Amino acid sequence: MPKKINYRLTIIQERQAESIMDIVCNVVRVTKDEVIGTSKKMELVYARELFLYFTKKILDCHVVSLQQFIPRNRSTILYHIKIFEDNYKYNLEFRRLADKVKHETQKRHIVGGQNP
Repeated sequence: MPKKINYRLTIIQERQAESIMDIVCNVVRVTKDEVIGTSKKMELVYARELFLYFTKKILDCHVVSLQQFIPRNRSTILYHIKIFEDNYKYNLEFRRLADKVKHETQKRHIVGGQNP
């Protein structure tokens, strides 16, 4: 019988993820409800990508764990994390936002598995 994997985050990881969400919301100037929502406005898509990428990288967690924060299927979450690199490379506005989020996470000493 295959071993069952626990995708739940620890309480500390949940708090760190909430802190990352707060930082992203402040930088992009949106609300948490807007980020969680289904709107396809560019700033909200950017906020989702920033949150998912930084949470995945900092907490080094499984993408299924991120579904408790952003209610999307696993493939959508993987897509947002994957597209981050292209947006960062080719989109100056996105890069500016990502650099601000990175700076704020470092300033608040939000650390986990890896640094982005």
